[in-house]
Amino acid sequence: MNKIIKDTIKFLFNPFLSKILKRYSWHTFKLWQVANKINFPPLATKNSVLFSHAKLTLKQSSPLYADTAKDLYINIDEIIFPQIITHQEWSTGNNEQILSYLRGENIGLIDVGANVGLFTRQMLIASQKITHAYCFEPKTTNFELAAANLKSFTNASLFNFGLADVNETIDVSVNLTNSGNISLNKNAILNITCGTEKVEIRRPDISKEPFSTIIKNHNSLVYKSDTEGLDEVIFTQLGTNFWKKIQCAMLEISRIPDKKTDYDKMNEIFKNHFSKIYSTNKNSFLDFSEYVTYSSGTDRTFDDILFIK
Repeated sequence: MNKIIKDTIKFLFNPFLSKILKRYSWHTFKLWQVANKINFPPLATKNSVLFSHAKLTLKQSSPLYADTAKDLYINIDEIIFPQIITHQEWSTGNNEQILSYLRGENIGLIDVGANVGLFTRQMLIASQKITHAYCFEPKTTNFELAAANLKSFTNASLFNFGLADVNETIDVSVNLTNSGNISLNKNAILNITCGTEKVEIRRPDISKEPFSTIIKNHNSLVYKSDTEGLDEVIFTQLGTNFWKKIQCAMLEISRIPDKKTDYDKMNEIFKNHFSKIYSTNKNSFLDFSEYVTYSSGTDRTFDDILFIK
């Protein structure tokens, strides 16, 4: 099949699988599948076999591509799936912003709410300054896909639990049409079509693994948190040993009801350990008061905000 036909099929039949299956014939769907280099193989894990995902063969130009990692496993949903199929990248602009603030060598990456490992994979490929990544993902199927996506990266460690301010097993709400929209706060779910799943959460404790190793093994840290409403709570739990080593922290700030954020503690952390706050939505720096005003809203929008040394 020549390139013109492939490009035409991509244009006609993206963005996501469900609409294709409903609207077009099986033959046409197979042409779309070939054009996008997508397969739907089951993935055997230690505990189960996964089916609700796709396997994509990446272009060399993709920031997710590496010579040792040419394929990518992704959930089939209406948000992340079409973005990856169409552009073969995830939030590259935000990643570049973070990388621009990193200085020195032997930097550890902490990825809280790692989902299927897209952020970690892009960052490890983009920068040799980052020597090891630590990924925390409580949802088991996402964790298994992340493990598959990061299998060839020997400098990535994955943990099948989330971070929070307590140690317990708890129900999380899961958006059934957006595999990245998972939260302990149901107000963060942007679709009424949602389910629940029991997950493990832990409070970060530097006297225990893997947190003691993270502190000990790296000169500095870069931190990303995407937990749909719990990001500020987790950040305030990290402690001084973490805050003083973090060069740049990206928190997804969600404007949702019943969010429990200690702004006095956030202000203390900012004053003692950081010098700038940057809004990726506005593409500009914020005063701390502007961050609080934004964070306190309840319109269910969000902004990835950077706290910079």
